[in-house]
Amino acid sequence: MTPSSFLMAINTRTASLLILATLASIFFISWAQAVLLPLIVAVFISYSLDPLLLPFDRLKVPRPISAAVLIAMLVALAASASVPLQREAMAI
Repeated sequence: MTPSSFLMAINTRTASLLILATLASIFFISWAQAVLLPLIVAVFISYSLDPLLLPFDRLKVPRPISAAVLIAMLVALAASASVPLQREAMAI
């Protein structure tokens, strides 16, 4: 086997494995979408709410309690903001 044909075989093998790995990754992501999407959203929400939890940490409030209080406050804020928006939507 000449060196150029050996390199050609390696390049063909590498390209084939790359294509197979890409297809396997796409299949796995589409198959695990039901688990991955909520997990990614949960991580995003966790990192987004982290700065809002710092004052609770300074007061030595346990993290689960401070997270529950913060989420309750955000839900109450969204509910109170939806009333004026509902009135405007009904007026249209």
